[in-house]
Amino acid sequence: MANALVVLSSTAEDGEIEVRISDLVKTHLMYAVREEVVVLKEKIAELMERTSQLEYENNILRTGVNQETLDQLNSSILLAGQAASNAAQPASNAAQPASNTAQPVSNSSKM
Repeated sequence: MANALVVLSSTAEDGEIEVRISDLVKTHLMYAVREEVVVLKEKIAELMERTSQLEYENNILRTGVNQETLDQLNSSILLAGQAASNAAQPASNAAQPASNTAQPVSNSSKM
């Protein structure tokens, strides 16, 4: 009977240790996640501020430029976007498996 109590006591202590370890892991993960959230919020704030600044500068620059220059700028932006799109397409096509191009010879064409 005494041996059974020692085993039960040992099992209870092991369970208690596992619970403590689990709680420590949860606490550590929550701390790490909170820290990461703070860092990401700061980065988002910086990016939003930078975006706002660039939009402001863009608006100022656009007011001092004639329409012909803006049209040229827009067309060159479109061309650059199309070139980037076209450059990306062959790379994605190359990643796809090649289809079987060999065609079986049909006997129905013989007379």
